[in-house]
Amino acid sequence: MSLNEEQLLLLLYRSFDDSLSEKENRLLNRALENSPEMREEKRRIQEQRDSLSESAGSMNFGPYFAEGIINRLKAGESRVNPGELFFGELFSNFKRLVAVTVLLCLVLISYNLVIGEGVNADEALYLSQDTYQEILDMPLF
Repeated sequence: MSLNEEQLLLLLYRSFDDSLSEKENRLLNRALENSPEMREEKRRIQEQRDSLSESAGSMNFGPYFAEGIINRLKAGESRVNPGELFFGELFSNFKRLVAVTVLLCLVLISYNLVIGEGVNADEALYLSQDTYQEILDMPLF
């Protein structure tokens, strides 16, 4: 079985963290013997790992460091575009304004019904025949 270069690189990367089967070990060793690029890649990865392990030993992280990083990452994912934030707030405030206006209209209509002597649409909406006539007589242009 022959593997292409990409598969061999994946096998090389995996060899640093996982144990390989005998067959995979033979394929990887053969590739390392035959390819200077593979040997260079293995050397480069090993240097990076050694450098990281040396620097990790000198770092002192607090007790909840990992949880803090995870929370920051989650908070970063939930950030909203400023444009979306502006229009979202505008729409939210508009909904509040509409709700208050409807409530005010209902209160005024209820008040007019209570103070009126009879219950009809004219009194409920505080309209009179004069108002209707004025609207009809109004010139359009």
